[in-house]
Amino acid sequence: MGDNVIAYNYKQAQLTVLPDRGRVLQVSMDGHNAFWVNTAPDGGWNVGGDRLWLGPENDWNWQTTGPADFAKYAVPGAMDPGAWVVVESTDTGCMLRHSGTIRATTSDRALSFTVERSIAIVEEASPRYFSSFIAYQTTNTLHVDDSVAGATADLWILAQVPGGGQLIVGTRMRPEIRHYFGDLPDSMRTLSHGSISFDITGDHMYKAGIAPEHLTGRMAYARQIDGGRLVLYRKIHPKPWLEYCDRPLESQTPHGDAFQVYNDGGEFGGFGEMEHHSPRVALGAGAGSVTDTYTTIVGIVTDEDWANWRSFWL
Repeated sequence: MGDNVIAYNYKQAQLTVLPDRGRVLQVSMDGHNAFWVNTAPDGGWNVGGDRLWLGPENDWNWQTTGPADFAKYAVPGAMDPGAWVVVESTDTGCMLRHSGTIRATTSDRALSFTVERSIAIVEEASPRYFSSFIAYQTTNTLHVDDSVAGATADLWILAQVPGGGQLIVGTRMRPEIRHYFGDLPDSMRTLSHGSISFDITGDHMYKAGIAPEHLTGRMAYARQIDGGRLVLYRKIHPKPWLEYCDRPLESQTPHGDAFQVYNDGGEFGGFGEMEHHSPRVALGAGAGSVTDTYTTIVGIVTDEDWANWRSFWL
């Protein structure tokens, strides 16, 4: 990965950006790391951190229409590593950009695009029940041209996290959990009033999703540390009145998911992923774009404050 990193210090935390891969590589809080980072000398696409890809996965990554078979899966080089450049850099954040063309795996469609990604520390934040924290806001914008009539595209945001914790997502009504691949046993998920918790172990592969109409937009990954929990909290903005396009292979549903959870089985390094998607850009009627803005807080919550934190934030 080289030494081309940008580091931002805030109180007890450090946020590190890897600009040529277009991601927040790590957030360290009081010596604890929030993201999983690949320590292998050459991990290819699988660097780790808080990254941005393009969806839907079925169009650009899977080389099959189902069932899921990772021998028929690939990450386009124009998606990752891409050709990211730093457009602007300040003491509290940066703007990154890259352009490219990706081709659909099971059709002759192609997508020419430009992605802009701004990452900025929120200095005025004062989040309740965090004993220490760092907050940052991310704005991603996808611009596409008219080169793929009839296709769709979206922003796909993935935070890779180490195993050993729970991913908690706030929910509305009675949410349907859609299964993408792997077996998600009942013992690895907990349904409670207003939320669902998924165990992230890094040793049992599964992926599942939830549609935007069933989401509050609040999610967190909490991992036990001495005296409390290291929490990766994210506030997104689901728009169920718009169309989402990422869905399981072989699914016939016209409406995709806005939230996804992935638990690796060890094949790719033993991590988990907290994922979300933007609404789609419908192509074929002129140029289009979509923007997704969300806030991330990484911080420590003491054992004494955990129940109050969970009630307040989720």
